Amino acid sequence: MYYFATALIISLLFTSCKHRQSHSHLHELSDNTQFASERYTNAWDGVPNKTLTLTFDDGPSNSETIQIAEYLKQHGISATFLVQGSRAFSANGPSMLKQLKDLGHIVGNHTWDHRTPSIDNVTRVDDQIHPYITDGIYLFRAPGGEWYRSLASQFNQNAKLKKYVGPLWWDIGGTAPFADWDCRGKRSVESCANGYYQESQQVGKGIVLFHDTGYGSDATYTLKLVKNLIPRWKSAGFRFIRIDEVPGIKAELLKTGVYKQPTSLPGKVYMASANQGGGEIYFRINSPGSEEIKAWIDRYEPVFIEGSGPIIETNRVLNTGGTRTLTVKAYKDGELYAQDTFNFNVILD
Repeated sequence: MYYFATALIISLLFTSCKHRQSHSHLHELSDNTQFASERYTNAWDGVPNKTLTLTFDDGPSNSETIQIAEYLKQHGISATFLVQGSRAFSANGPSMLKQLKDLGHIVGNHTWDHRTPSIDNVTRVDDQIHPYITDGIYLFRAPGGEWYRSLASQFNQNAKLKKYVGPLWWDIGGTAPFADWDCRGKRSVESCANGYYQESQQVGKGIVLFHDTGYGSDATYTLKLVKNLIPRWKSAGFRFIRIDEVPGIKAELLKTGVYKQPTSLPGKVYMASANQGGGEIYFRINSPGSEEIKAWIDRYEPVFIEGSGPIIETNRVLNTGGTRTLTVKAYKDGELYAQDTFNFNVILD
């Protein structure tokens, strides 16, 4: 369940209490205040179970952020990276933010220094992240979920910050003992992954919280955690959507006046994985209700698609080795819905 501030651009996206810690300072508010306390809107209405969107806090880190981003790209997953300004704009930070955007991920604001949100430590990050914002998606998450009604009032009156949607709560991965921030140095990757997986099965759908800090004795702990979870989630039938495909979040983004909905095609085709030897290629159409579609490259026949998702057509793959191009088009109700072109190597036995 989510709470929303009806008239606020900074809208409250609260999950139920069992998914966050130490938030007793958040008060139930009456309808005549700026925050609505009634759970009259569920951000995930209309989205089927086994649908997730992934978020990462406190980065970027040299040890795992880009590796995570590249791995997710390979699996056709667009995640949201809510960056800490002091880390994002030192050393290799700006380069990593550019890579995140180029890889199809969303960059968001997680304050400058991971302290209680204030006008200063949020606008300081806002001043820097403009080049790395995608489609006018300005998202803010409060460190540790520390949020007060007075902050929303201040933020909504600030010319720079009123374009943000936040403080962006979560559904999975925020509660010890099975949250990556608590698992590091205490539990094995597999044990922590089991906790995430079990919670995702219980909750069914929602926002997953990770931290790409690179801290601790194992600087790639969250990278390993993600690599453990993604195949398991996919095998169990989970699918992944970009955060602005969550209906409740999209509705709030539309109120900001800066959000730009995709105008070319409503969907996006992702190559989830490929066997370069000529075996299976998996595609996913990034849209609510779509399914993963399996294609085979046959060196003597055109590529064909099997599955119950949108109708697909592809170009022919030639009977020679080397780099080849595959164009995938998806149709919905007779209209071209999504299209993309992929390059890959054909290795003949």
